[in-house]
Amino acid sequence: MESHRNVNVNRIYTTGQVSKICRVAPRTVSKWFDTGKLEGYIIPESKCRRIPYRCLVKFLKDNKMLNLLNDYISPNRICMLGCSEVLTHWVAQHYQDYDIHFIDSLFIAGTEMYIPPVITIIDCNSISMTDTVSITEFLNKHHNRSIVLTREDTTPEYSNVPSATHCIPHPVNLDRLCKILSTYLGDFLPAEETT
Repeated sequence: MESHRNVNVNRIYTTGQVSKICRVAPRTVSKWFDTGKLEGYIIPESKCRRIPYRCLVKFLKDNKMLNLLNDYISPNRICMLGCSEVLTHWVAQHYQDYDIHFIDSLFIAGTEMYIPPVITIIDCNSISMTDTVSITEFLNKHHNRSIVLTREDTTPEYSNVPSATHCIPHPVNLDRLCKILSTYLGDFLPAEETT
């Protein structure tokens, strides 16, 4: 079975995630599951359906929809968690060809992190250090990259996140951020300003 980009082939999808991939209502996915068109399993003692990656790929191939998986799992995906309006505007303006997800809550971050981004930018001024460490450890486990914008505090606790791929202190040097992004995205966009 072929693997698509950086997808973890052991990954399990919810009906909501499959509905986003297939661009249909979650109820439609449930019907496919219940009629046996889409294979998977139900979590014991619940009604929650789960679809393993291999079953999803088989379903998409059988229904000539495999391109939807490639569209959903963008090779150029950037997640921005808790970042300032200025920075999110700057990234959106300079990386228009990329699939950028601006996330402002940990609940949404939890659902988004199951979709493999190329890179996640986390601002420690908005997200607690405990949550930042948890998120970066999760990203590392799933072979994803993270850039943590560390707090302006001078305490060692807030100046470095060992599980992060990169740490940049506030105020953010956009030229440095561009160089790091270019490592993963392939093109360098020089910046003059900082936020």
